[in-house]
Amino acid sequence: MAVRLSGDLLNGEEVILVNVYDSQDHSSYKLKKSRQGQPLETLTSLSCFLSTFMYGTPYVVVGDMNARIGNLHEPSRSRKHADTIDALVEGSFNNGSYNMTSIRNSEDSTVNERGRKLLDFSAETNMEILNGSTVGDIFGRYTCLKYNGSSVVDYTLVSSNIRQFVDYFKVLNFTNISDHRPTICCFKANLLPKAKKVNVSFSELPPKHIWDQLRSPVEFLASQNTPDHISGCQNICSQVCSTKEDVKAANENLIGLLKKLANSSLQRKKPPTRKTKRRKPRKNPWFDKECIKSRISLRKACKKYCESPTDPDIRNSYYQERKSYRRFIKQKKRTYFNRLNKEIEENNNIKWEHFKKLKCHTLKQDDDMDLYNLASFYKFFKDLYAEKTLDDETVNHLKDETSVMQQNPPEEDIDNILNDEISYEELSRNINKLKKGKASAEDGIANEFIISAANNTKLAILKVFNECLKKEPV
Repeated sequence: MAVRLSGDLLNGEEVILVNVYDSQDHSSYKLKKSRQGQPLETLTSLSCFLSTFMYGTPYVVVGDMNARIGNLHEPSRSRKHADTIDALVEGSFNNGSYNMTSIRNSEDSTVNERGRKLLDFSAETNMEILNGSTVGDIFGRYTCLKYNGSSVVDYTLVSSNIRQFVDYFKVLNFTNISDHRPTICCFKANLLPKAKKVNVSFSELPPKHIWDQLRSPVEFLASQNTPDHISGCQNICSQVCSTKEDVKAANENLIGLLKKLANSSLQRKKPPTRKTKRRKPRKNPWFDKECIKSRISLRKACKKYCESPTDPDIRNSYYQERKSYRRFIKQKKRTYFNRLNKEIEENNNIKWEHFKKLKCHTLKQDDDMDLYNLASFYKFFKDLYAEKTLDDETVNHLKDETSVMQQNPPEEDIDNILNDEISYEELSRNINKLKKGKASAEDGIANEFIISAANNTKLAILKVFNECLKKEPV
């Protein structure tokens, strides 16, 4: 995989970043290619790929090469030798930049044929190997720790014309996620200026009112009999709205009237004193305390193995710990899913909370854990809707009414019906259909306020609705 990096990063140099994995010669993929008469040489293919770019284009090649080069360096390097580690460090900081010397260090002293091919590749493409010769990895740490030994097989190569921009290269600590240590390479780049911070202030919503189903309707209705509220409703009803701005003003007066009612008769919720962070639910519900203890034990063994990768006793202890941990986790997962399926079977109905748990986890091979496939869902809903909810007589009656309405359309124009003024009975009928317990809009007017409105308040609401209808006909 190759990525083209912008030329604004390294003084106008456009860099090609290539990620490579060169598998073993006896891997199934290479054996298949050989049987097909197409032997695959990864480094040769990579060299042909890099040659398609313009001469002088800088490259950065990273990946698992499965090559061991010991402490050898590429033949094209012709810089002055440094005999000691101190000389390497001293030369690295010369003139304030990290320059590369001709010495390479490596904890892995083995050199194989693939390693020599890698050195030839780096000389052919005029690239330099950062492992063991760069600040951050002057000793050439092991990059691969396995049960049968340790080695350096993961490399980072850069073109010579951008070597001066390399800040440091590090091989990070070993983890139980992979047998390979992660590596990091930092370049001194010209980054774009940071965007200016925009100060945005958000005003907090006012606290919501507490609506008690027994006491609040009585108090809210009683507060609508005050002289101030009655005069406010009369002012809205007598207001003349000749423009859209007048309608908006009447609507604002109505909202203010309802808010004043709520503030005088209802209590408010107390604002939160401090924001408490909610504890995120565990991604895997079967990962309990026993699994956490087992993971901590594995990480301790991993840390010891990272400190002493050549000790056979520590290496064997780590791989035994990792094997037991994976077996234990697999057993916990299987037990959890089996329990969910058992609960669904025993209840003889679908419990959606259990199916949600099954849905959140993708199973690759253990298909026997989830016993409910598409056929089971189809059967369940087919049985669910097998019984008719309406008898034949009701269905036929509805069909007859529909056909009569289609044959005899209303004589009055539908536009006139829609644009007629809303009546008081129509408003009351639709207010009774409002649902309680729903969230309010930004104005804070809840459905409960409208449901508990007195006649004078309903008249004010009716006035605003009809004025809106006049200025914006359907």
